[in-house]
Amino acid sequence: MKVQVEDISRELLDDLEEQWEQTRLKNLVRDEVTKLAGRYHAALEQADRLEGHCWIRARKLAMLGFSNKEIAELFGVQVRQVNQWTKGIQ
Repeated sequence: MKVQVEDISRELLDDLEEQWEQTRLKNLVRDEVTKLAGRYHAALEQADRLEGHCWIRARKLAMLGFSNKEIAELFGVQVRQVNQWTKGIQ
């Protein structure tokens, strides 16, 4: 926006300041959300890796004779989760 010196007023300065502040806040929030999204996706990847480790351990426990209920108690999960992990080996 091109402004002539004679057009500068207190109201114009206030409007420009408000616009600048809104833009600054939008940029701050956008940056914050972008960082949060990165952390979220990293957490999902970590959860997938952890799920794989749990799957392997649950299968080992099942092969050692632990019941799905016992395995669920050890992991602190529902028995149906252990059923999915151990599907096909019992």
